[in-house]
Amino acid sequence: MIQEAVPRKCSRTLVVGLDGGSLSLMQQWASEGLLPTFERLMRDGHACPLRSTVNFHSASAWSTFATGVSPATHGVYHFVNRVPGQYAATAIHSEHIQSPTLWELLTARDVPLLALNVPMTYPVKPVSGTQVAGWLAPTIHSKGATYPAEVAEQISKEFGRYPMFPDGRRFVLSGHYEAAARRLKASLETKLRVAEHYLRNTDWAFAVVVLPETDAAQHWFWHFIDSKSPEHSDDLRRRWGNPIRDAYVAVDQWLGRQLDLLDGDVQLLVMSDHGAALQSRGELYLRELLIKAGVLTPRVCIAKAACEAAMGAMDQLPHGWRHRFARMAPPSVSGSMLGKKAIGDNVWRRTKAFASATWDPWINLQGREPQGVVESKDYDEICECLKTLLASAEDVVSGRPAVAKVTQTRKHLQGKHIDQIPDLAVQWTDQFAIEGLTARVNGKRVTATRAEGRRATSFVTGAHTPEGVLIALGDRFDGGLVCAEPGIVDIAPTVLELLGLPVPLWMEGRSLLGDKAKPSPRQRRRKMLDLPRIARQPPHVLRVAE
Repeated sequence: MIQEAVPRKCSRTLVVGLDGGSLSLMQQWASEGLLPTFERLMRDGHACPLRSTVNFHSASAWSTFATGVSPATHGVYHFVNRVPGQYAATAIHSEHIQSPTLWELLTARDVPLLALNVPMTYPVKPVSGTQVAGWLAPTIHSKGATYPAEVAEQISKEFGRYPMFPDGRRFVLSGHYEAAARRLKASLETKLRVAEHYLRNTDWAFAVVVLPETDAAQHWFWHFIDSKSPEHSDDLRRRWGNPIRDAYVAVDQWLGRQLDLLDGDVQLLVMSDHGAALQSRGELYLRELLIKAGVLTPRVCIAKAACEAAMGAMDQLPHGWRHRFARMAPPSVSGSMLGKKAIGDNVWRRTKAFASATWDPWINLQGREPQGVVESKDYDEICECLKTLLASAEDVVSGRPAVAKVTQTRKHLQGKHIDQIPDLAVQWTDQFAIEGLTARVNGKRVTATRAEGRRATSFVTGAHTPEGVLIALGDRFDGGLVCAEPGIVDIAPTVLELLGLPVPLWMEGRSLLGDKAKPSPRQRRRKMLDLPRIARQPPHVLRVAE
């Protein structure tokens, strides 16, 4: 007798993504009665921290959310990626993701979906539903910003201007906090109105709505709420209010109106790609620390100063204009600017490791780098030396430890795109602002006090942390979550199981609904052709500015 397959349970699934959402802030303001919807969700559902990717960066984390694999597999680590085999950098977009995404998997099975504002989706591809790209799109009317294309005109006609990003950092840079907060509020309100319209008026089995305004608010206004920030002043909130709290309150009120969607078989996941904390700015001193330690030899370069000046001017431009300028600039110009910012100009034959305010340390490895000097047999030793150097790093003013954790990435990640990832991932302290670094090298102290890229981060007082938030509510979660420490890599397989679809064995995450054995890397490699009908195109050149 042939046994019939047990039918899979299928549940409509809604994911609400708060970019940079902080569990501690939610708990604090919920306890004060300011977030009644989140208080209810945390009380009736399951709330816990959500592990981000190894570098807890938005580009890598949202790509992992969409694919269920690590950056070493999907190939995206930052908004600026290394060009393989070169000391060069390139701005990335959706086609740099080298693993099938949820949108592709669901479209291949004709599952109706709705995806709004998810980072790393521009340019969008045809999907079985409606999609509005994330903020890497210059404007909603840009080619590839929506699918179908007419969605852009529909949104503009119904709701007016649709900001892809709040576009307030140029006002923060000049101290015009009221203007920045006003743009933040308007951007969030528009996105919430559009999301509510499409959630209620379109057919979907899976919907995801991401709100970048929470992250922007924390980057721009963290010094409003954290007395440890050197920019903090009690007068700030008296004069300008609390834009971070206001963003959470707006989302809370909107989410409360959507809870009637759960009257059927809808499962709700509220999640974030990483958490939020004080920006210590330790990365600004990293390059000089490597120079003082004798492992990096810089080349005196006037072009780098010119690059800094040019990018400083771009910071003053509106979001859409920056994108237009990047598209107009010749590839040699835009590529040179990104390379100078992310890599620097170094004397490679005298450089064992390199880093910048953009990227964590890379080893100048023979066979991988064009002018590598470190032999493979010395690789682990150099990594350990750098870990020891960073572990000894202290703030030059207070003498307090500056680094919370250093991870040797290749001991924790596997994947064919591992060479896109720096060799070390540094987690700086979030307990105070660093004024410079001092560390031990061969029994001696070296000091780094010249901040690199201060222009690019002078307006940022909030930073990322490795743990975001996850709240799960719905009858499918009544038994709790399988994993005590879930990661963002687990969201895609969980969504597939909620929708009654098989989880591909190549996914590195696991569903949080069932206690199933996680496949080995060997099994995942054997199953990479599970979905041959999904044709992946090689990345094409698309220059965008962060």
